[in-house]
Amino acid sequence: MTPGAAARPLYDAFRAMEPFGPGNPELLFAVADVRVERVTPMRGGHLRCTLVGGGGASIRAIAWRSADTPLGQRLMAGGGAIHAVGKLKADDWSGRNTVELEIEDIADPRMS
Repeated sequence: MTPGAAARPLYDAFRAMEPFGPGNPELLFAVADVRVERVTPMRGGHLRCTLVGGGGASIRAIAWRSADTPLGQRLMAGGGAIHAVGKLKADDWSGRNTVELEIEDIADPRMS
């Protein structure tokens, strides 16, 4: 998936598969070859950032309780592309009607 494809219609379509649980796990989405920009540490060790694709499209992302982990250290280091995988979540804060990626894991494309 590209950051530009991660839009509310996609999110709304996969939400029709609820309820999620042990027999129906929530979908994971991968975004490949994205740059990490604007990393903001938050209380609780969470990191908020923006993932930007080659065409300039972006998606907001959050990595929960990751600041002191290898994942968080890589996000904060910036530089170079990453592959990221996570769950799409609604982002309705302050009237937004978009989605964000809850990052589960990342990988270095050079290691693929």
